[in-house]
Amino acid sequence: MSLSIAITQINAARDYTLGLLADLPADAWFFMPNPPVTHIAWQVGHLSIAQYRIGVAFQRDPKPEDASWLPANYRELFGRDSIPQADPTLYPTPDELLANLHAIHQQVMAEVAAFTDADLTRPIIQPHRFLKTYGESLFWCSRHESVHAGQIALLRRLHGLSPQW
Repeated sequence: MSLSIAITQINAARDYTLGLLADLPADAWFFMPNPPVTHIAWQVGHLSIAQYRIGVAFQRDPKPEDASWLPANYRELFGRDSIPQADPTLYPTPDELLANLHAIHQQVMAEVAAFTDADLTRPIIQPHRFLKTYGESLFWCSRHESVHAGQIALLRRLHGLSPQW
């Protein structure tokens, strides 16, 4: 298990996600298929809070300065147990979602870069149903993003856009 491989995979998954979002028209962000299950805005917010949790919160306790780059309501809006709502006024705008996605990614990756390969065997500090070590959490970070990128691609297709960029 290698830290550099984990970082490469996380960045590759993010690049793919960003490609899916690059040409997204405004009306596609909150489009929900029928029956309504999710929308792209929720997927992007979820990727943000999940990257924070998987990449940071499993490794250390929250710090007061986290509030400067992690919106306070993201866990409520986009956490694992949240339910996507069709009303766009309940959510940040697409520009805000993208800015937060970038800010959280930048901070998480800066913290990840401070670790070594040996750190990957350390246990995570919060219980998780299948992750036990920091290395497992980093490798899951890229896989988790890929799962949600697939959902974004499907939502693109259902909205009448190409699923690929």
